[in-house]
Amino acid sequence: MIHFRKNFGKSPALAAAFERVRGQIVLTLDADLQDDPAMIPKFVARIEAGADLVSGWKQKRHDPFGKTFPSKFFNWMTRRISGVELRDFNCGYKAYRIECIRELNVYGGFHRFLPVLAGERGFSIEELVVQHRAREHGVSKFGVSRIFHGFVDMLTILMLTRFRTKPAHLFGFLATVAGSVGGAMLVYLSVLRMMGEAIGTRPLLTLGVLLMIGAIQFVGLGLVAELLVRTTIRNKEIFSIRGTRGFPASESLAAATPTPPATQALPAAEDNGSATAQAAVPAKAQTGAPSPVGQSAR
Repeated sequence: MIHFRKNFGKSPALAAAFERVRGQIVLTLDADLQDDPAMIPKFVARIEAGADLVSGWKQKRHDPFGKTFPSKFFNWMTRRISGVELRDFNCGYKAYRIECIRELNVYGGFHRFLPVLAGERGFSIEELVVQHRAREHGVSKFGVSRIFHGFVDMLTILMLTRFRTKPAHLFGFLATVAGSVGGAMLVYLSVLRMMGEAIGTRPLLTLGVLLMIGAIQFVGLGLVAELLVRTTIRNKEIFSIRGTRGFPASESLAAATPTPPATQALPAAEDNGSATAQAAVPAKAQTGAPSPVGQSAR
């Protein structure tokens, strides 16, 4: 049992649990008693059959319209943007293979998009119809407001899954659109100016210049983002390995690092009562063997 000092939300709760979980199959379900624990064997069977993530689908919901309508709209929007064909992303009743949750970073409102994150990593996702019961205790804290929150989180997910390793593609696309529209406006105004018409007071001139400046800024942002990615990206963020064949088990970095040569302390030198100094040098250097320092590569 994990006890927070206060209610930090669902995503932090899942993150804390995923860090401490044991076993090969992980199941999550809400504590409002609307999910039926009798479905657990079916989730486990799907995972054992080869699925990496099994998401529940509350096909027949026992919730008010103020909760079901936002959920349906959110699920439709998430399907269209992410390409993951699930009908109930928000269902908390899910089963995961342990390898799957080890690669999921859950924070903010990302608990809604765990299937999207898993699908982007190449994990297989399946859907299972679950029994949904009417709420008997407590009051739901979700409503129409989560449409806005979910949309903003969806934009974040889109950025992380499609452009995390290639942000210049996103900013380059925006720069191309803004530059093309702005350039077309300025060319049109230039033609009018050559025909003798005054263009200095036309709003289209201001808009065209602003679009061209915006295009230049988008290019700069893309280059800066590429530099940040180049210095911060890690291999495990780029790909996900299902398994290996013909490679030995990974060894620690310390084991692969060569051991430095042994060192010996030089005898103390006296200089008319002044402070003595000692220096450590490679042992081979004192026996007459050539020191590796200063040797040229052959």
